[in-house]
Amino acid sequence: MKGIIVGETPELVACLRQMCTGLDIVLHNTVDLQGQPEPTARLVYAYRADIVFLELSTTTLPAALELLTQLQLSRYKPVIVGFANALAEDQRAALEAGIWQVLTPPFDEQDFLQTVRLAFAQPRNESSVHGFIPAKGGAGATLTALNTATCLAQVLKRKVLLIEADFYSGILPLLLKFSPPGSVMDALALSERLDESSWGGMIAKRHGIDVLAAWGPRTAGQDSSLKFDRLLAFAKQRYDVVLVDLPVVVDRVTEAVGYQAERVYVVSTPERICMDVARRRLRQLETCGTRPNTLGVILNRVLGHPAEVDIQEHERAIGGKIYGVLPNDYLRLQAAIAAEGPVDPKSLLGKAYLALAGSITGVDIPLPSPSDRSASLRNLFCWLTRTDPEKGASVSGSVSEQNVPAA
Repeated sequence: MKGIIVGETPELVACLRQMCTGLDIVLHNTVDLQGQPEPTARLVYAYRADIVFLELSTTTLPAALELLTQLQLSRYKPVIVGFANALAEDQRAALEAGIWQVLTPPFDEQDFLQTVRLAFAQPRNESSVHGFIPAKGGAGATLTALNTATCLAQVLKRKVLLIEADFYSGILPLLLKFSPPGSVMDALALSERLDESSWGGMIAKRHGIDVLAAWGPRTAGQDSSLKFDRLLAFAKQRYDVVLVDLPVVVDRVTEAVGYQAERVYVVSTPERICMDVARRRLRQLETCGTRPNTLGVILNRVLGHPAEVDIQEHERAIGGKIYGVLPNDYLRLQAAIAAEGPVDPKSLLGKAYLALAGSITGVDIPLPSPSDRSASLRNLFCWLTRTDPEKGASVSGSVSEQNVPAA
């Protein structure tokens, strides 16, 4: 990300330079506000700056507003963030004139990052970002994201991108049997130069969705969270819905997605331990900046029909709102994996994925009532109450770890 500082207070300028270095914002220059605004505006255009930091102190405000007017005359409009100990009325005047955000000292790195993100988030469009993070490994976040994405594309006719952000354990190419032409790391490396041509060479098209895999020709690894912000901004301009499969660790990319997402779902199974970890994961996400009203839970692999689950009881146990309930259908999941595609949409599990996809797009898609369950699904669950001939006891409870998919 390229930036320019326009200001005259040495202490503030030095602080901004330090903050920019920590966030991989490359500063082309620092200029003052003396003289006519046209030369500074031409410098911004020539450098193609993504962001301009503009001092708004009492003495510099008139010149700053003149420069702002000049910048607004061009079709190329960088993000403009004001900074200074400006009076409240001066800050209002700056915001009304077109300053995107105002950074008031003293500020730390978190204040700086939040202000920059707020500035870049202002020109919102209709596309939405939804993150899926497992409460713990094996909770089923990847399969949930994948099947929700295919429902959005195939049934609800949305243009969908699925980003695999689990850099170290991404399995989408293995599930869907394809060789990624590019990876998230390629997209991050080119985030400031992405276009239709380069983008088309990175994504794979599978089952009606575009997939940007974590692994590809480039080795996966962490990168600047602001680069991921820029990747999401590029994707939101081209897709109706962007789904992100997140790792179990709350990292910098998770923080970036959490900030931009319309919803972040923690995927949990109904076992007590997993729900306890889900509660912890919700708090971790909130601590790293995800807005509490965007957080939710998907309860995965429940025994029986989703309509028979006591939602309120599970919400109290998890400490968060449940947005979807998915039945346990291990055999159908394995059949889908073997077929390298999504779950059968005619199954109860497939319809539960579709209901979740409907909630993302605001379309109410009710599940069939419990009385409509197929005999095959009832047969699937009957083994849970079979008698162990050696112990003479009834087997009940949750599916053991070796009987659930690891994705």
